[in-house]
Amino acid sequence: MASNQEPEQPKKKKKRIRSKNKDEPIPGAFDLSAILNSQQTFPLSNNMNGQPYMNNNTNFHNMSMPMMSSPFVTSPTQQFQMGAPYMPCPTPTQASPPQWATELLSKFEAMSVKMNSIDEIKSAVSSVDFKLSEMKGDMKKLSKRVLDVETSQNFISKSFDENIKVHEKTNKKIESDIKKLATECEALRNDMSFIKRDSKNLSDSKVNLQKIFKANEKLNNDLESIKCESMRDNLLFHGIKESEGEDCALIIKSMCENNLEIEDELNIKSAFRLGKKNEVALLSQNEGQERIRNNI
Repeated sequence: MASNQEPEQPKKKKKRIRSKNKDEPIPGAFDLSAILNSQQTFPLSNNMNGQPYMNNNTNFHNMSMPMMSSPFVTSPTQQFQMGAPYMPCPTPTQASPPQWATELLSKFEAMSVKMNSIDEIKSAVSSVDFKLSEMKGDMKKLSKRVLDVETSQNFISKSFDENIKVHEKTNKKIESDIKKLATECEALRNDMSFIKRDSKNLSDSKVNLQKIFKANEKLNNDLESIKCESMRDNLLFHGIKESEGEDCALIIKSMCENNLEIEDELNIKSAFRLGKKNEVALLSQNEGQERIRNNI
C-alpha cells in the first residue's frame, strides 16, 4: 500500500552533558546499585558458608545481559535508529542474583556500615576537636590569669617584705626612743623628787621670810618711831658754806651769836653736815630750839 506520509527525518544525537554534582549519576551509565537494591530476599541454604540460595536450573551463562555490552544504556528509539534490537532488562523476579552480586552487595553493605561508623567517628572527633580547641583557649586564659596572679603575688610579697623591713627599722627606732624616754622619765622623776624637796624647803623659806618680813616691818616701825623721837631735838640749817676741817658745832654757835643774837651758850650735843650745804644740830634742851626758832 502506498502511503502519503512523508519519510521520517533522522533525529540528531544529543550530546551528553555531565552534571556538576558528583553524586548525580551519569545519564546512560550502568547503575549497579539500582539492580542490587531492587533484588528480593532469598532464603539461605543450609550450608555453613551462608551463601544465598541459588537455582541450579537457571543458566546464568545463557542469560543475555545487553546492559553490560556498553558503559551507556541506550533508549529504544536510539536502538531502533542504530538498528540494534531492544531487549528489556530482566527483573529480579525472573532469576536469583548471581553470587558475585551478592558478595558485592554484602561488601557494599559492610562498606556502608563502615562509612557510617567513620562518619560518626569523624563527627565525634570534630566535636572532641572543637571541645579541645575551647579547652585550649580556656587553658590559655587560665594560664594568663595564673601568670597575672603570680605577678601580683610576687609584687605583694615584695611589698610585704619591704614593709616588714621598714617596720623593723621603725620598731628599732621606736624602741630606742622608748629607752631614751624611759631614761629621761627617770631623770625627770629624780628632778621631781628634788623639786619636791626644794619646794618643801621653799615653803619653809617662805614661812621664814614671812616671819622675817614681819620682824623687819616691826623694826622699821620701831626705827621710824625712834627717828621721829630723835628728829624732834634736831634743827636743820641751810646755806652754810662748807670748808675743810670745819667744826659744825662751832659754826652753828657762831652763827647763832652773830646772826640770831643769842648770847646764851647753847648746849649742842652733836652737829653734822647732810650733804654739801645743810647742817644738823642736835640740842640737849628744847629751850634752845625754841629760842632759835623764835629769833629766825
